[in-house]
Amino acid sequence: MEIRGNAGADIAPSGSSRRVLKKYPGCRLYQTRSRSNITLADVKGMRLGGQPFEVRGAKCGEDLTRTAVSTATRHRARRAHGSRRT
Repeated sequence: MEIRGNAGADIAPSGSSRRVLKKYPGCRLYQTRSRSNITLADVKGMRLGGQPFEVRGAKCGEDLTRTAVSTATRHRARRAHGSRRT
């Protein structure tokens, strides 16, 4: 169960191990528990490590988890192959 606060801010219930990440424009991600910015590599690491998390739009509160994981996976694959988007 997630608790929705003011202006779409999501707060994980106390005692929950689920991390709530907020996505801001420009692919900026903010981890609410540690109150710090994280990278796409961090998101991929959480996913591969089996850590429960969800990504929410900072303004709208929409669930963007699937999009963020897809972006992190594509981003790392491009870097590993040395290709760039044109």
